[in-house]
Amino acid sequence: TLREEEAVRRAIAASPAARAARARLASARAAAALRRGALVEAPEAELSATLGPSLLPEEDDQSTEATVSVTLERPTVRRARRAAATAGYEVALSEARLTLDALVFEVRAAVAALAAAEALARLAATVQADADTLAEGVALRFRVGDASELDLRLARLDAVRAATAADEAAGEAVETRARLAALLGVPAQTLPPTAPGGLAPAEISTPAALVPADASPVAPALAAARAEAASAEAEARYAQSRTRLPTFTLRGGVERSRLFYGPDDLDADPAVRDGFRRLGRAGVDVLVGVSFPLPFGSPARREADLAVAESAARAAEADAVAADVAGAAEAARLRLLRAEAAQARSRSAQADITESLYLLRLAYSGGQIGLDDLITGRARLYERLADGLRAEADVAQARLALARALGTLSSELRLDP
Repeated sequence: TLREEEAVRRAIAASPAARAARARLASARAAAALRRGALVEAPEAELSATLGPSLLPEEDDQSTEATVSVTLERPTVRRARRAAATAGYEVALSEARLTLDALVFEVRAAVAALAAAEALARLAATVQADADTLAEGVALRFRVGDASELDLRLARLDAVRAATAADEAAGEAVETRARLAALLGVPAQTLPPTAPGGLAPAEISTPAALVPADASPVAPALAAARAEAASAEAEARYAQSRTRLPTFTLRGGVERSRLFYGPDDLDADPAVRDGFRRLGRAGVDVLVGVSFPLPFGSPARREADLAVAESAARAAEADAVAADVAGAAEAARLRLLRAEAAQARSRSAQADITESLYLLRLAYSGGQIGLDDLITGRARLYERLADGLRAEADVAQARLALARALGTLSSELRLDP
């Protein structure tokens, strides 16, 4: 037995869209973790050596310098950066939820459609069997002279019509089953029938009269739009935090030098020259400094202005999506009300239809009505039965649409990377 919940899980496992969403979510999680990372940027090291002009073949001025630079990030900037990283991951999470919700809706709608198609196919098979039985009975009566040739031909035509309708209904059920099997990634032959104990739609309890007026904000489409707006706002705050005060870079290092003095610089006396050479042979200097960008012509402020404008645009888009989602939820609620009203009318007429079918056969057997009246009346009654099945299917689809608009369709499922 394959229940609908298991069918949804199989579809998620087999769906390329779900796999892509998982990959994007894992990538977004890694990117957010990297962006939330260290307190400071990675330090930079620089090593340089200088060789002076040769005054003696073996005696050159030489200097070696090693410098390490570390950029410090203020706490306010760090908090803004981490908040932006978290908001970016929330965007990826909301997009994955949107993908999951669309897939769940497609699977559950396919299950409900298959249940309706197979129910109509079973009804069409019943109508065909009834028409074949009637045609056989008219043929027997025609052979004994109790029925006219017109009745015989009408009965045969009715049997052909019923067989054609049954074939079409069975074909529609096969196609619906194939669509569901494709979503699940399994052969259509492995799906159980939508009979009791088999594949059946799960009950979605969302009475239209109990839908809260503010239920639309949980819709995945609106959640995604609001996540994008929140991410844009966080990016704007991060960009603005970088413009308030400059970012300082500490620089520290050492410089080692060797100095030689030639005979052109000092007295030619070797003792004096060697003494200066010993005094200035090597020296070590400690370098400490700080650097920061000048405020003139800095692109940071322009980047902050662009980020603020982008944040305002995303917020306006989220408001537009909120209005669309609220309208979709209201339309789905009204559709469910109409479907439930039609369902109630069909159910209330079920007993009358069954009794009317019995009375029609009884009246034909008693000679009170002709064969044409029996065929016409029975076709109308069977069509009312089919309308009842379609009303049940409409209610199932309307509940799915309302649950999707309210964001409760797949709230219990997760799309973990």
